Amino acid sequence: MRVMKVTSQSKDYPEWVCIDCGTKASKAMGNLILSFSVSTFHEGVCGVCGKTKAVTEPRDFFYPDFDIDKKKK
Repeated sequence: MRVMKVTSQSKDYPEWVCIDCGTKASKAMGNLILSFSVSTFHEGVCGVCGKTKAVTEPRDFFYPDFDIDKKKK
């Protein structure tokens, strides 16, 4: 499993991620086990798809690589 360390200074990395975008990106990296079973979700805007949904932190999906530019177009 590949884990990417990110900092809050990463300007293009989302602060909040919905379960759909997080699961898709995490599986694309080869992560089969997701940690969102112990995550805290709240209603907010997903930093990947831009929709208002239940969101959580990207760490709950092992900090996957998000292709944000392609998602928002």
